[in-house]
Amino acid sequence: MRKSFIFIETCFGYTNLASEQLTNIEYVTKCFKLSGIYDIVVEIEAQTVQRLNQVNSKIKALQIVKSTTTMIVRSEV
Repeated sequence: MRKSFIFIETCFGYTNLASEQLTNIEYVTKCFKLSGIYDIVVEIEAQTVQRLNQVNSKIKALQIVKSTTTMIVRSEV
């Protein structure tokens, strides 16, 4: 199981709607609203990089998502 975090910038005023939509995407295990340059971070647990890419594509396809940055966890301390 690969754990990753995707940091998301949404269109102004759409953070709540985006967080609702994101929690319905398969392999999204947690969703956090942030303050700062990103509006949301989601935790992903997918078995393969291909599945992670599929999740990332679904997130980017949401019209209220402006940009994403993906971080793959190398190890847990």
